[in-house]
Amino acid sequence: MRAKFAHEAAMILSTVARTALFVGHRPKKNPKGGPRGDRNGASAADALDDEDSASKPAFDIAPFDAKMRQAVEHTKKELSAIRLGRASPALLDAVKFTHQGTTTQLSNIAQINVKDAQTLMVVVSDEQLLRPAEKAIRDSSLGFNPQVVPPLGIKVAVPKLTQEIKGTMTKNIRQIGENHRMRVRSARADARTALKRVPKSVSSDKVQALEKSIQALTDQYSKEIDALVAAKEEELN
Repeated sequence: MRAKFAHEAAMILSTVARTALFVGHRPKKNPKGGPRGDRNGASAADALDDEDSASKPAFDIAPFDAKMRQAVEHTKKELSAIRLGRASPALLDAVKFTHQGTTTQLSNIAQINVKDAQTLMVVVSDEQLLRPAEKAIRDSSLGFNPQVVPPLGIKVAVPKLTQEIKGTMTKNIRQIGENHRMRVRSARADARTALKRVPKSVSSDKVQALEKSIQALTDQYSKEIDALVAAKEEELN
């Protein structure tokens, strides 16, 4: 019996050693504190459970990579909404407003049409939405001065590019870039926090390599945002 017990204990210790580099792995115990399962080993369900736990890496950089990439995509979308000196429905793509506790995009509750080269006409679906929609356009960072045209219309004049407007638009473009660079840095901070929780059994060399990978992604996506901002600024000249 002692030999059998020693053999089972050795098997348990071996399993723990093999899975020490994975998050959340703990040898499963029954309520009395002994090894879970019958004397011949863990049940099939327990074996699958252990396999799932063992498949989880100590640190997965992919979710943080995705957050940084998403920041770049949002930068592209917001910058593409800035049309220079010419009316386009896409100018209002980023406009959102809150009505009766619900936040939605302007394009979801209104038709946005080009009246002429310098004018957009917004037609809301309900008269109650007219003032909230007008305020949302006015309060956006696009620099528009909308005018209500009862019962359901809003006229949005798209000003020609003057030096003053160029200055305002440059400021808005740079602010969009900075907002999303902050999102990239926030994802980096989250990744570093997650990295601190890896098991101590992970070597310091491995941790340092992961830290470098996190910083490399941060630099890569920050440069992509910088390039998008620079290209949009170039359009102003």
